[in-house]
Amino acid sequence: MQKKHFTVVGKLGWQLALDNVVLDNLLTGQASAESWQAGATGTAFEAGQILSQARQQVTAVGAVGADYYGQLVINQLDLAGIDSSAVLCDEQGSTALKCLINQGKKDSLSINYQSSAPIIAGGSDIKIGDWLYLISSGNDLNQINDWLHQAVLQQAQTVLQFTEVAERELKRANYLLEDADTLIVSAELAKKITTKSSLDQATTVLLNDVKTVVIVAKTRLILASAGRLVSLETTEINPSDITKIGAWVVTGLVRAKQPDLARVLATAWQAISDKKYNLREVSL
Repeated sequence: MQKKHFTVVGKLGWQLALDNVVLDNLLTGQASAESWQAGATGTAFEAGQILSQARQQVTAVGAVGADYYGQLVINQLDLAGIDSSAVLCDEQGSTALKCLINQGKKDSLSINYQSSAPIIAGGSDIKIGDWLYLISSGNDLNQINDWLHQAVLQQAQTVLQFTEVAERELKRANYLLEDADTLIVSAELAKKITTKSSLDQATTVLLNDVKTVVIVAKTRLILASAGRLVSLETTEINPSDITKIGAWVVTGLVRAKQPDLARVLATAWQAISDKKYNLREVSL
């Protein structure tokens, strides 16, 4: 398998996970935790790490603040074998920080500090490589359009993942699909974009614009391409796993000239979950 060069554009940040936090001093607010974990997070890191583990060449594009946590993010990108040279360290911005506090099995608290660093726009100075992997949060469609334009000019294939799109931007998001090769999207958003109530119907409509569609629902995954649709059904799918699922699917697709869609989807699911599943494949 020939190594492909992916440029992954998305969010970057740092996450802290604390278990059983105890307030040691009420006056000073000093606290201690039984155990803790920390590491880079964000859609660009999640997808980039999976692609790098699959021995693909990866360049991450995102923004962090020129602060302590921003440097930690860059260090972890480097350790994961991901090129961080295109990551913007904004002197005026701050790095996104997520803090998870777990107090036993049922009680937990999540505190999110959004990044004030700007969203990165697509520029001709960045060499995209073989694939552009865009992960949109829905409020950055101008930048997404710029990146898609650069991918066309540089003759790169494009993966576009929509995690969220405002109602007023649905038509515009649909228009952007014309320049994408692979779409990764939630079931709810797929139905909104296509105005179809059935996932199978929504998939068929989306395939008019893109070559490959990946849809993540509450209990179902869909992978469709080249007139075939594979459906994986299970008990529960965490919606926050959409980036990991999408990256594993893309990894499977680029590994073979004629990939077995059922095998690709099953392997992607097995990479993130040990839950049982059923596969169904049909012709479109």
